[in-house]
Amino acid sequence: MRCKFHSILILFLCTPLLSSCWSNQELNDISVVAGIGIDKKDNVYHLSAQIVNPNEVSTKEGTSSGLSPVFLTEATGSTIYEALRKISLGNSRKAYISHLRVLVISEDFAKEGLSDELDFMYRDYSLRTDFLVIIAKNVSAKDTLKVLMSLEKVPAEKLFQSLIMSEKMLSSTKAVTIDEFMEHMVNEGNNPVLSGIELLGNPELGNKRQNSEAIESPTKLKYAGLAVFNGGKLVGWLDDKESIGYNYITNHVKRTIENIPCPNEDKEFALDVIRTSTRIQATVDKIGTPHIKVKPRLEVNIGEFSCSFDLTEPETITKLEKLAEQTLKNSLHLTVKKVQEEYNSDIFGFGQALYRSEPQTWKKLKEDWPNHFANLDVDITPKVNIRQLGLIKKPISK
Repeated sequence: MRCKFHSILILFLCTPLLSSCWSNQELNDISVVAGIGIDKKDNVYHLSAQIVNPNEVSTKEGTSSGLSPVFLTEATGSTIYEALRKISLGNSRKAYISHLRVLVISEDFAKEGLSDELDFMYRDYSLRTDFLVIIAKNVSAKDTLKVLMSLEKVPAEKLFQSLIMSEKMLSSTKAVTIDEFMEHMVNEGNNPVLSGIELLGNPELGNKRQNSEAIESPTKLKYAGLAVFNGGKLVGWLDDKESIGYNYITNHVKRTIENIPCPNEDKEFALDVIRTSTRIQATVDKIGTPHIKVKPRLEVNIGEFSCSFDLTEPETITKLEKLAEQTLKNSLHLTVKKVQEEYNSDIFGFGQALYRSEPQTWKKLKEDWPNHFANLDVDITPKVNIRQLGLIKKPISK
């Protein structure tokens, strides 16, 4: 996956050599856009495009000309489509967006609403819809795309790969394509979320080449929780722990770590969650009130253990599993309650579950679903199975 973007770019650059339908002059007229940022101020859209410098991206290590592998060009317009067209004018080359990797949207713009503003994404036939959508948290989308990063020459590609890896290894984020985002936007009973990204350090230093060459970069980008949407508008945030809870409930946890307090000790043990599956069951009682049951199933390994328990005793494993189940249950309940009370946005898809199991009830309740969701009874019953204990059965301190 890491080299996929570079491979596509090389093939793209080689196309004129293989085809009689595309001249060298036409290739020179095209700028490959890897990332787009959208900010909005005073009803004017500010578009930033991160454009690849193919000569720098394709050079071998040690043969760089010293130029940046990407550059940023900007344009404004009363519509996003107009601003995108102006990007080409300011760059003297046509912006080629078919290989777009990330769309970064400022938090302030997202709070105003995205339902209509992203319409152009589906009308442009040249635009693939497998790029990821990200919210710039407490920073402009422009400043986010200006940051040069280590290990990857094209920052937009680094943002793409980092989000995929974060979702796989910790599940505190969610890689959402524009297709998935728009699908959740229009579907009833299932509101969307998007991963947030923060800028740490001085934005002015982030666009310097030294930022990507330093052992410790002075300016960094860090994924930070999930943005919650309601009615197409950003209404709040989930922190990392709550975001993992969201992914548990919606069956999107691939791998993560659960830290469980040791009973009667000021210590914790760490569980490596290696496999999960979650079922959401919607039922209706005799008076027509909906109820939700969430059943997460976890397979875990013990990654770190410092509690004063003997892991060679079978009853110890059972006790640890029960502790983990109760801890997870409490955590997931807090996540659901926060979303119900603060955001009143059904990001978990409980409405969709009710529609699938009780379509007639859903038909009656859907017009007033926000009120029903806010007071919905949600029963969470996790089941944890410990598979492996590691090479040692007792803490080293023993």
